[in-house]
Amino acid sequence: MAGSAYLDNAATTRVRPEVTAVMREALEDTYGNPSSVHQAGRAARHLLERARETLASAIAVPPACLLFTSGGTEANNLALKGAMAAYGREGRHLVTTAIEHASVLDTARALERAGYTLTIVEPDRTGRIDPDRVAAAVRPDTVLVSVMLVNNEIGTVEPLSDIVRAVRAVRPRPPLVHMDAVQALGKIPVTPRLWGVDLASFSAHKIHGPKGTGALYVREGVRLVPLLTGGGQERNLRSGTENVAGIAGFAEAARLLLAEQPALRERWAAFKQRILDGLTPRLPGLAVNGPAPAEAAPHILNLSVPGVRGETLVHALAARGVYVSTASACSSHHSGPSHVLTALHLPADRLEGAIRISFSRETTEDDVDRLIAAVPEAVAEIRRPGPVRLPDPPRSLAVGPAAELPAGGAAEASRPAVAAAPAVPSPGPAEEAQPVVLVRYGEIGLKGENRRHFEHLLLTRIRHALEPWPDAAVHWSGGRIWVEPGTGGPPVLEALRRVFGTVALSPGERVPLDLDAMTRAGIRLLGAAVREDGAASFKVDTRRPNKRFPLNSLEVNRELGHRLHQAFPALRVDVHQPEVEVTVEVRDDAAYLYARSLPAVGGLPAGMSGRACALLSGGIDSPVAAWMMMKRGMTIIPVYFHSYPFTGDQTKDKVVELTRILAGWAGGRMRLWVVHFTEVQKAIYADAPARYGVAIMRRMMLRLAERIAGRERATALVTGESLGQVASQTAENIRSIAAVTRLPVLRPLIGLDKTEIMAKAQEIGTYPVSILPYEDCCTLFIPKHPATRSRPEDLERLEQGRDWEPLLQEALGRSEVLTVEAVPAPAPPVVAPVSGQ
Repeated sequence: MAGSAYLDNAATTRVRPEVTAVMREALEDTYGNPSSVHQAGRAARHLLERARETLASAIAVPPACLLFTSGGTEANNLALKGAMAAYGREGRHLVTTAIEHASVLDTARALERAGYTLTIVEPDRTGRIDPDRVAAAVRPDTVLVSVMLVNNEIGTVEPLSDIVRAVRAVRPRPPLVHMDAVQALGKIPVTPRLWGVDLASFSAHKIHGPKGTGALYVREGVRLVPLLTGGGQERNLRSGTENVAGIAGFAEAARLLLAEQPALRERWAAFKQRILDGLTPRLPGLAVNGPAPAEAAPHILNLSVPGVRGETLVHALAARGVYVSTASACSSHHSGPSHVLTALHLPADRLEGAIRISFSRETTEDDVDRLIAAVPEAVAEIRRPGPVRLPDPPRSLAVGPAAELPAGGAAEASRPAVAAAPAVPSPGPAEEAQPVVLVRYGEIGLKGENRRHFEHLLLTRIRHALEPWPDAAVHWSGGRIWVEPGTGGPPVLEALRRVFGTVALSPGERVPLDLDAMTRAGIRLLGAAVREDGAASFKVDTRRPNKRFPLNSLEVNRELGHRLHQAFPALRVDVHQPEVEVTVEVRDDAAYLYARSLPAVGGLPAGMSGRACALLSGGIDSPVAAWMMMKRGMTIIPVYFHSYPFTGDQTKDKVVELTRILAGWAGGRMRLWVVHFTEVQKAIYADAPARYGVAIMRRMMLRLAERIAGRERATALVTGESLGQVASQTAENIRSIAAVTRLPVLRPLIGLDKTEIMAKAQEIGTYPVSILPYEDCCTLFIPKHPATRSRPEDLERLEQGRDWEPLLQEALGRSEVLTVEAVPAPAPPVVAPVSGQ
């Protein structure tokens, strides 16, 4: 990459020549299998063990404690999975943090899905993990604590020695501590044995070594179950013939870099300050993400540039020969903001505008100065209307027809045999164009004879959502719903995204039936997609219900595609997997164009699936269950059981607030039933054996909810039960509790675990209210050992000692019915964009 400034060294580094020489010698001269007993094998074994000693010396551990892997990801997997399996009899609990590398977080979540339990510790706003918070997460059954030493996105250096000390103080036999040191080696001193760390992961390609080589430090006496079995290499912990050349290169890279470390740290610190001094005056609002630069790892600087998307800026910088990134290279292909920056609770513009700059021993002042010059220029270009300069990929990497075409390009070669195209019309003012939004409604479009009825329901809900904007209009034609937002602008889009039944929205333009007008609209829409989404390829797709239009669909594709390619020569045409698809609908009255698809909430329109009473406790689960059934088209009537004075007015207010949030999704207001349940609950715990109290209490709740459902014309009940989460939610207890009602009991959370439910609560906006520390009636009088396998006949027999009807009648008679007005719902959960109807 001569002539470029490579500043993405946290992703990978160039192999230095000295390392290449060591590896070449190993490949050409020391090619034996280290497990062989002949001379060639012994030579390879000698080189392998010498490399082990060199790397062990660099991190001050005994060579026998170091085993080699295929990289940092395998080392992290072996540490977590191997330790949890080896110590399964001592516990099944794992602690890690919200800002770990994906190879730790995803592995921890995979273990959770396999039946282990997981606690994730949140950082502070600089990414620092508090040792006391880690210690507080440790339980008697905790096997392993995993915390990275240097964060790969923001450079926070975690206090590992303090964390180890805090964890060891919790109990006499403390859990193991694993440290992901992949980003730390060669940048800061790394001494796992001195700090008391039990397991530590390393990787070669971050320090100018080869890819595909890593290592795991395993303290003496620590047991692991291997991931790979077969040959018994690496002390029976990592079978497979060792990559001697890669390991020799790893050791050489570590030896060389550690000798240079003090001088490099000073140089990198100066580079950071130079960048900040150069960019801050030219980019108002520029922000450093994570710790102060002087407190972070010396080689990483994470910045947010206001008003631009990080991905778009990365592309624009690459066009200028400056290479940075938006996040970890191992997670940058995932959609959505960085999980690390999200955990810092940064504002949305900081999340979207973040880029990571990272240095190596090869970074020069010229590289830094080139970055300082390129960033303001790229930002100005991105903010300026019109085409954005993007890098042209190598022709060998082009996808689809462009890979086989001559210099004229894909669009040129595929043009129809028509007269020479006129000059590309300027995108100019859009007086001829009218903003429109295509509403996609997925599942409804698959219905049969009832489809028209369901579309009418959705149209009604959309019109209701648009009531704050009197000049907004809704049109339905030929299975399409188009919205004219009028003066509403972006708020109209947000309102539409919250309408249940709306799967996706495509903002676009309606223009006259004229190819020049279509071209101008296409330039505006494609330009917006490039600026906002960082797109690098496109295609045109035309639908032509208006058969009187002089060009057919294929001709429109070719002609409009050629004109757009003239306007955006840096974009490539990719007819198979384009990043942007410019869709044209040629209708009788006008042409409709759109190029982006924004995800919406999905589901079915409210009222389509009838009415149900949802038991709302005030906890995390029940509001999510109610929301999920609302998404499936049900009108929900929440029912709350209030046990004053055991539960105070704060608890009731909390439930009212949760109902307000749900009403925001319902489009206005909700009826909330507040049932005064104190006397019923007191009688249960006076009469019934304590271990059966919870099950009988739930049965009484369902009896009352069924009566309320009759008054509300509801045909089902909804609960937040999740199988096995608490004592009342075993299969046996669920059966015994539901036996008292003839109505179907819908349990949308039944197969979800707590982490999944909490994530959904955060998405829909109920989580901050649900976690307020006010007890609900379900948590009162809970015995130490509740029954988990009750039978309906046993519970019926226990209930026969009292006439419950007067108590139930009194509870129902004293009930309050509140009309709760909505609060605005948050933006809908982001899902993958949906194409087509």
